[in-house]
Amino acid sequence: FIAPSHLGLATVSARLRSARHLHQIGTMQNVTILPAPVYSPFTTLKCAPTGIAGKPFICRINTFSSEGMPTGSSNTFAGATIVVEAAGIISDRATSWPIVSEDILGSYAAEVTLDISGMHTLRVTGGLVMNVTGTSTTLVAPGDFAPAHSSFHCASDAPVSTQFLCDVYLNDIFGNPTSSNVKESMLRVPGLKVCV
Repeated sequence: FIAPSHLGLATVSARLRSARHLHQIGTMQNVTILPAPVYSPFTTLKCAPTGIAGKPFICRINTFSSEGMPTGSSNTFAGATIVVEAAGIISDRATSWPIVSEDILGSYAAEVTLDISGMHTLRVTGGLVMNVTGTSTTLVAPGDFAPAHSSFHCASDAPVSTQFLCDVYLNDIFGNPTSSNVKESMLRVPGLKVCV
C-alpha cells in the first residue's frame, strides 16, 4: 500500500528485486494525489479572543481527515460564511463574512468586523462542511470615545442654589458605551462650572 504525504502529481513505478537483479514491472504511472475527505468532528473554529468595535479580527478554521491529517480543498468552504449566533444587529456593514483558503492545506480564514461591543459567539454556516458544530467566542470592546456620538441629559428644570445631576453618555462611533481616554466630563452652565 502507498500512503502519500503530499498533494499533487505522483509518479508510481513497480519493481521486483530478485537475488541478482531489479526488474521493472510495467510502465510508470502518474497518480494525482487529492486531499482526503474532511471529517467534520475534527474541524476547528478559533476566532481572536478579543477585538475592538469596528476593527477586523481573524477567525481561523482548520479541517482534518478522519486520521487527523490537515485536509481540504479550495472549494471546501465555497459559499460558507462566519456568522454571529445571536439575533439582532451586530454590524452596520455586514452580517456574515466569507471564508477563504490561506493556501495552506486545511487552513481557512475569515476577516470579521463587529460594530457592537460585548461577548459574541461565532459559527460556520454553509459550504461543503455542513456539520461544523464548533463555535468560538470573541469579546468585542468599544472603540475610542467619539464626542459626536456621545450625549448628556439633564432635568428640564432645577431649583436655584441646588446641585442637580445630569446623565453623561460617552460612546464610540457605533454608540457603544466607552470611557477610554476620558478623565473628566464637564458641564457648563452660564456663569457656573460644574464637574460631573
